[in-house]
Amino acid sequence: MLAIDQIKKKQLSNLSAITVLTGSDIGQYQTLKENFLKQIDFNPTDLNYSYFDLSNCEFNDVILDLESLSFFGDDKIVIIDQFLDITTERKSFLDETALKHFEDYLNNPLETTHLVIFAPGSLDGKRRLVKLLKREAEIFEAKALSTQEYDQYFKAYMASLELSCDTKTFEYLKEKSNVHYSDTQKNVALLKSVLGKGVFTKIDIDDIIPKTLQDNIFDLSTYLIKGQIDKVNALVYDLRLQKQDEIQFIAYLLSRFRLMLQLRLIIEEVQVVSSIEAELANFTGLKANPYYVKRTLADARNYPISFIKKVIELLIACDYDIKTGKYDKDYLFDILILKIISEQTRALKS
Repeated sequence: MLAIDQIKKKQLSNLSAITVLTGSDIGQYQTLKENFLKQIDFNPTDLNYSYFDLSNCEFNDVILDLESLSFFGDDKIVIIDQFLDITTERKSFLDETALKHFEDYLNNPLETTHLVIFAPGSLDGKRRLVKLLKREAEIFEAKALSTQEYDQYFKAYMASLELSCDTKTFEYLKEKSNVHYSDTQKNVALLKSVLGKGVFTKIDIDDIIPKTLQDNIFDLSTYLIKGQIDKVNALVYDLRLQKQDEIQFIAYLLSRFRLMLQLRLIIEEVQVVSSIEAELANFTGLKANPYYVKRTLADARNYPISFIKKVIELLIACDYDIKTGKYDKDYLFDILILKIISEQTRALKS
């Protein structure tokens, strides 16, 4: 069960002695944290609650509060936020003496105190303190969703908002949201705010959800390799009106063409799309957006490796010329477009 669903059962009445909220999926983590604070009726003006942000407080104040009895009720809740010292984040706020003092408290906590720890990021399992928390605390961890978990969660989430769509539209929503929790939640909220309730379509998504720069550059790369110069020029013109920068264009284009090259290198060996995605993950050590993989795969099949390599070379050269101030960046990017279109024409003829 997802941590977001597990935590729904937590209230003041069944709060554990020690509770840890953590997770590498920051979007889920924020939802987890917000929901939990509502469920325990957190009120910063209520003296039964103590809240400490380790990024801007003295740890001695935290320990003093933890080791003090409640004056305003039978129990009290002490919340420690930004406890990065127990995660794999490089940033830390406590020295070894403070960490040892906290460890001593965990070994002998006050029965009348409920300790809540917020630790964004991945828990560092090598730390003695983390091992102690895993033994003593109730931990809710926001992990990246599997495809099945993602589908189930957001279909149920949309249903709770009285929104629905057919399978193809849902797949398109996933593509527009990069199969990312925060992006999907934001996009569903946009659909809800405009439509209210009911069935939405692909047209609704295009009308309501704004295109990201990555979406636009993805389209730009497709226009380039298809030689659609009018569409290329129109899109570049629009992006420049939006004050987007050519260096960003090149960064996203390089990412797309590198993905295309990686796919092209393995495409002869693997024919099933799902296998290609798995092979790509093994090849790069990263998990790419499956929808971008499918779209890029369709483009990669039509062009030889030599063409894709040449485009990457042109992009790198243009990036270097812009950053070294050889000429005006608008001029250099316009020349780059002409060179790629020329290479595309040559590749189709060969």
